[in-house]
Amino acid sequence: MTVRITVIERADIPDQAADDTVESLHSKVMNDLTLGGYAHDIVPVRTEFEFIEADKALGLISCEYEIRYRTEVADLTQ
Repeated sequence: MTVRITVIERADIPDQAADDTVESLHSKVMNDLTLGGYAHDIVPVRTEFEFIEADKALGLISCEYEIRYRTEVADLTQ
């Protein structure tokens, strides 16, 4: 399963202003790689930056993580 988390930042240099938030979210996501025993692993896949010009620059920093898990062949609840 792929999960995307997007940080929205308005600042003169939005990617730099978002650094602390992106580092914090990464630490929280990667803190428990098994998600309490429900997953086998979490793998950071990509980080994308998008900038939008307005009265103040807007940055969208998207972080994608792949969550690897396994279910029983005949029972998706297990």
